[in-house]
Amino acid sequence: DRDTFYYTMPAHKGGDWKRFSSGRLLLENLMEWSIENNLKYFDFTVGEELYKKIWCDTETQLFETFQSITLKGRIYILGQFLKRHIKQIPWVVQKYRAIKNWIQLSIK
Repeated sequence: DRDTFYYTMPAHKGGDWKRFSSGRLLLENLMEWSIENNLKYFDFTVGEELYKKIWCDTETQLFETFQSITLKGRIYILGQFLKRHIKQIPWVVQKYRAIKNWIQLSIK
């Protein structure tokens, strides 16, 4: 964007060589480039990964809004609402995965 660099971590290798990872070196170079080019924001995008907490001093909450005009849109929003709430019920998720795996094995 005009004043923001949107970053998604391209690679990461942990272990003893963690501090020498190419992803970390790339991140440092991109931050330097952003500063040199007078960008106001370096956005780590969505997620709560530890490296973001190390580098960040500000966190912005994200919100999502759905608004429908047509009946088809209302049905879609209802489906999204139900899907979101059903995913929070552990036994439903477990049964869904079991059925999905069974179907995939049956097809093969």
